Amino acid sequence: MPSTSKTEATKSILPSSYDIISVKLTLSNSNVIEIKELVASLEIVESIFAPVIRTSMRIIDGFGLLTDGHVVGGEKISILIGRFPLDSDEAESFKINVVIAEIHDHTTPKPGLQAYSFTCLSEHAFVNNATSINRSFDGTITDLISNICTNDLNTKLDNIEEKSSDAISGIYPDLKPYDAITWLLRNSTDEGTPYFFYETIQDGLQFNSYKQLNDKEVYREYNNSSFYKSTVATPGHYNEAKRKIIKMSSELNTSIYELIGKGAYSSTVQTLDISTKKYTSVNNSYKESFEKLNPRGKMFSDNIQFNNTQLVNNHKSKEFFITKNSKSFKGRNNYHNVISNSISDKTSQFASLSFMGLDIFLYGDFNLAVGNKVNLQITKSTDVNIQESNRKTGMQDLLLSGNYMVTSIAHVFDGTEYKCDVGIQKDSLNFDLDSEIKIGSSQNTSSSILRNG
Repeated sequence: MPSTSKTEATKSILPSSYDIISVKLTLSNSNVIEIKELVASLEIVESIFAPVIRTSMRIIDGFGLLTDGHVVGGEKISILIGRFPLDSDEAESFKINVVIAEIHDHTTPKPGLQAYSFTCLSEHAFVNNATSINRSFDGTITDLISNICTNDLNTKLDNIEEKSSDAISGIYPDLKPYDAITWLLRNSTDEGTPYFFYETIQDGLQFNSYKQLNDKEVYREYNNSSFYKSTVATPGHYNEAKRKIIKMSSELNTSIYELIGKGAYSSTVQTLDISTKKYTSVNNSYKESFEKLNPRGKMFSDNIQFNNTQLVNNHKSKEFFITKNSKSFKGRNNYHNVISNSISDKTSQFASLSFMGLDIFLYGDFNLAVGNKVNLQITKSTDVNIQESNRKTGMQDLLLSGNYMVTSIAHVFDGTEYKCDVGIQKDSLNFDLDSEIKIGSSQNTSSSILRNG
């Protein structure tokens, strides 16, 4: 794959430029060959919901790499991509090591030439598939997950710090390492917020709570402005382009129907301690403290009711049934003892995060990572008749603007440009749904607009 041409004096004049420095393939006999000239396109995907980085590359092969190199999968690939940005003196780059998991989509575009795709994963994904855990455990969630990474996945957790004070004991019931970690994540909480176990290109394996991610500073503010203020090929223009939303789309997914059933607004936790024969039932409601990303407005209106009951009081919408055994480990908690105090809050928070999602396309950013918090300043689409009405309140789209969490990124190098397809989500709004509704409040609003429209 050739370098993009958007450079001036070795510096990139646009954030869509990049240079494939090397793509080195290690064959099964340990020989290393350079294949960057065979790579037509490359995509690197990271997600806050996945513990592994996935890389896809399209290969245009004119000399029989698969046959002569005995390439069938399992070979390692080292990728180095970089650039020198116009607005900085420091280089930006990706350096990742992956393993070929699948070879697919083979075609012969013309005689003597074949094309196919490599799908590659982080090496610990292969270790995970080759390993099962069926031993006892004792310790905090952080320590247990760190130990699985070190001892079972042959890798390391890159941000180790004590985040959970509750030590638990139990037995892993013959689980793959990833499944064991997911099982433990159900039992980890940070002030009622869930934890995420994921991998980023720049920082490796991460174990962070939603609270910790939200406490971060906003990584960058983005806008959908149609105009540039600076001249092309200047640091100012480069900086503007970094903040520009090229394209934006969304299914919104604001499904109150699904969120009710998921326990986003209210739920009940019923527990039975088989050692003491004690039964408890606790009702839980959505807490306003959960509005982490946009604290100005919760994601629902108190005016919405079913069976004459507010959403936060429909406790039977989601029920959790937990069996405890408080005397199974003397002086220690077992797996289920602590989950009863957190499962309702965590489920509510996790469901709330899916309240609204957007898919935005940005110019390439080597430093953007899942788990970052970003801010969107979106100009609303407004009919000229509405702009001239007395309801005009400004040009910011309050529904789409605000803080979001980055939950997925596809870094796409298509042979011409480097762009990022970024999935972002938020759990609340930039306005109060229980504030005065102006549409329909007078004949001068809704009826006149409909006539003029």
